[in-house]
Amino acid sequence: MRLDNERFSSHLKSIRKEKAYSQERMAQLLNVSRDSILHYEKGTSLPPLDVLVGYCTIASESLEYLVFGENALDNFRLNHYVSRLNKDSQKLLMAFLESLTPPIP
Repeated sequence: MRLDNERFSSHLKSIRKEKAYSQERMAQLLNVSRDSILHYEKGTSLPPLDVLVGYCTIASESLEYLVFGENALDNFRLNHYVSRLNKDSQKLLMAFLESLTPPIP
Protein backbone atom coordinates (compact mmCIF):
# COMPACT_ATOMS: atom_id res chain seq x y z
CA MET A 1 0.00 0.00 0.00
CA ARG A 2 1.22 3.48 -0.84
CA LEU A 3 0.48 6.72 0.90
CA ASP A 4 -1.53 9.16 -1.21
CA ASN A 5 -0.03 12.31 0.27
CA GLU A 6 -2.65 14.65 -1.19
CA ARG A 7 -5.56 12.57 0.14
CA PHE A 8 -3.81 12.11 3.46
CA SER A 9 -3.08 15.81 4.06
CA SER A 10 -6.61 16.71 2.96
CA HIS A 11 -8.00 14.14 5.39
CA LEU A 12 -6.01 15.62 8.28
CA LYS A 13 -7.44 19.04 7.48
CA SER A 14 -10.98 17.66 7.24
CA ILE A 15 -10.64 16.06 10.69
CA ARG A 16 -9.75 19.44 12.17
CA LYS A 17 -12.56 21.22 10.33
CA GLU A 18 -15.16 18.58 11.31
CA LYS A 19 -14.29 19.22 14.94
CA ALA A 20 -14.40 23.00 14.30
CA TYR A 21 -10.87 23.36 15.68
CA SER A 22 -8.51 26.10 14.66
CA GLN A 23 -4.99 25.10 13.67
CA GLU A 24 -3.85 26.57 16.99
CA ARG A 25 -6.32 24.42 18.99
CA MET A 26 -5.37 21.29 17.04
CA ALA A 27 -1.70 22.04 17.71
CA GLN A 28 -2.43 22.33 21.44
CA LEU A 29 -4.30 19.02 21.48
CA LEU A 30 -1.50 17.24 19.60
CA ASN A 31 1.30 18.99 21.50
CA VAL A 32 2.90 20.38 18.33
CA SER A 33 3.32 23.85 16.85
CA ARG A 34 0.71 25.55 14.70
CA ASP A 35 3.28 25.54 11.89
CA SER A 36 3.46 21.75 12.15
CA ILE A 37 -0.30 21.49 11.65
CA LEU A 38 0.00 23.82 8.64
CA HIS A 39 2.72 21.61 7.11
CA TYR A 40 0.78 18.39 7.76
CA GLU A 41 -2.31 19.85 6.09
CA LYS A 42 -0.32 21.16 3.10
CA GLY A 43 1.43 17.81 2.71
CA THR A 44 4.89 19.33 3.08
CA SER A 45 5.72 17.15 6.09
CA LEU A 46 4.38 14.00 7.68
CA PRO A 47 3.40 13.79 11.34
CA PRO A 48 5.37 11.47 13.62
CA LEU A 49 3.67 8.36 14.96
CA ASP A 50 2.61 9.90 18.29
CA VAL A 51 0.86 12.73 16.42
CA LEU A 52 -0.83 10.24 14.09
CA VAL A 53 -2.14 8.39 17.12
CA GLY A 54 -3.45 11.72 18.44
CA TYR A 55 -5.31 12.35 15.18
CA CYS A 56 -6.78 8.83 15.42
CA THR A 57 -8.01 9.53 18.93
CA ILE A 58 -9.53 12.88 17.98
CA ALA A 59 -11.22 11.44 14.87
CA SER A 60 -12.10 8.02 16.38
CA GLU A 61 -10.42 6.33 13.40
CA SER A 62 -7.97 3.49 13.03
CA LEU A 63 -4.43 4.31 12.01
CA GLU A 64 -4.87 2.31 8.79
CA TYR A 65 -7.95 4.31 7.85
CA LEU A 66 -6.30 7.61 8.75
CA VAL A 67 -3.23 6.92 6.64
CA PHE A 68 -4.53 4.84 3.73
CA GLY A 69 -8.23 5.65 3.50
CA GLU A 70 -11.42 3.69 3.30
CA ASN A 71 -10.07 0.76 1.29
CA ALA A 72 -7.29 -0.07 3.74
CA LEU A 73 -9.43 -2.17 6.05
CA ASP A 74 -11.08 -3.98 3.16
CA ASN A 75 -7.66 -4.78 1.68
CA PHE A 76 -6.43 -6.01 5.05
CA ARG A 77 -9.47 -8.27 5.47
CA LEU A 78 -9.17 -9.61 1.94
CA ASN A 79 -5.48 -10.40 2.41
CA HIS A 80 -6.28 -12.06 5.73
CA TYR A 81 -8.94 -14.34 4.23
CA VAL A 82 -6.93 -15.19 1.11
CA SER A 83 -3.87 -16.08 3.19
CA ARG A 84 -5.97 -18.62 5.12
CA LEU A 85 -6.88 -20.51 1.93
CA ASN A 86 -4.82 -23.46 0.77
CA LYS A 87 -2.70 -22.98 -2.37
CA ASP A 88 -5.20 -24.66 -4.70
CA SER A 89 -8.04 -22.48 -3.43
CA GLN A 90 -5.87 -19.38 -3.81
CA LYS A 91 -5.14 -20.30 -7.44
CA LEU A 92 -8.83 -20.92 -8.11
CA LEU A 93 -9.76 -17.58 -6.55
CA MET A 94 -7.10 -15.76 -8.59
CA ALA A 95 -8.32 -17.38 -11.80
CA PHE A 96 -11.87 -16.32 -10.97
CA LEU A 97 -10.84 -12.72 -10.20
CA GLU A 98 -8.74 -12.52 -13.36
CA SER A 99 -11.74 -13.64 -15.39
CA LEU A 100 -13.70 -10.65 -14.06
CA THR A 101 -11.14 -7.96 -14.86
CA PRO A 102 -9.02 -6.95 -17.83
CA PRO A 103 -5.41 -8.12 -17.69
CA ILE A 104 -2.87 -5.94 -15.92
CA PRO A 105 -0.23 -4.77 -18.44
